[in-house]
Amino acid sequence: MGISSWEPYTRAQATRVLFDAETALLENPTLRGETEEPVRTLRGGRARGRLWGGNLTVLTSLLGSPYATGDDPIVLMLEEVREPASEIDRMLGQLELAGVLARARGTIRLLERAVA
Repeated sequence: MGISSWEPYTRAQATRVLFDAETALLENPTLRGETEEPVRTLRGGRARGRLWGGNLTVLTSLLGSPYATGDDPIVLMLEEVREPASEIDRMLGQLELAGVLARARGTIRLLERAVA
């Protein structure tokens, strides 16, 4: 998100992708003395498809528009902050019913802890 703090890792990643035209890679930043990695792989492998995603609430509101149509494979990236778990469940259900999840060959999840 543009209003988030721009840590050195975030700034370097954005520069490489936007200005140096490098391929985007999701990798753990080198942390100062910390052993826990902020990025966890739940199921390894490779996925290929058009990157489609963003804020879960916004993506759900795009359903039915020309921006959320097609049947091509996608790598789905989801981001959400402080949304109640019931709302996340509802929105994922809408993506499923719209066929978006069936097109996903890989998923990147950037969800902050949901509000109970």
